Amino acid sequence: MNSSHGNSSQQHTTNHATDRNKTNLLLLTVNCCVLRTNRSEFIAALDYIKPDLICGTESWLRGVKPGADPD
Repeated sequence: MNSSHGNSSQQHTTNHATDRNKTNLLLLTVNCCVLRTNRSEFIAALDYIKPDLICGTESWLRGVKPGADPD
């Protein structure tokens, strides 16, 4: 904590290695079904992109045309 020019107010600064000065949040969305077969690509993407959040989704498509009744 620092005081400046005799002012009694104090400034609080942090210098943690995990603090980032960012204006945007980086989100990576991944289809979990393909992680088994593309694990090395996923790890490489994590290393390259360095996302703040990872969202895993899972899709099971049934081969139904869009707009058709699925049953």
